[in-house]
This record gives sequence, C-alpha cells and structure tokens, in this order.
Amino acid sequence: MIWLITSGHNAEDAKEPAQHHPAWQAAPEPAIDAFSHAQLRLWDSIARADDPDEWAYVVLAAATAWATQRQ
Repeated sequence: MIWLITSGHNAEDAKEPAQHHPAWQAAPEPAIDAFSHAQLRLWDSIARADDPDEWAYVVLAAATAWATQRQ
C-alpha cells in the first residue's frame, strides 16, 4: 500500500489493486489495521533517524495516509 501511495495513488485508490491479492482477501480487517499502524511506526522511526534520506519522509507521508485511511 505505501508503495502504491508513494507512486501517486491516494490511500483510497491504492486499496483497489491490493484488494484483489489473495493475501489481502484472506487477512482479517484488524490485521490490516495493525499492519498499517506498524508501517507508520516503522517509517516514523526511520524518518527520525540521524540524517535520513529525503525519500524516508515521502514514505512516512504515505504510511501516515494509509494508517489514517484505515482508522
């Protein structure tokens, strides 16, 4: 999801191709919610590291958008 968002999809549109994947279809909604929030925490910690690359902020914004959409 975050890679679809970083490539230009919004969080809602990124859900369309993902929901056709068997793993997505099999995953319980609470598990997807938990994963989106784990991604947010991961990318937040990467963006807060000493001297992070600029793309880390782009991925953090995508993870934030996805976690917000999952709420």
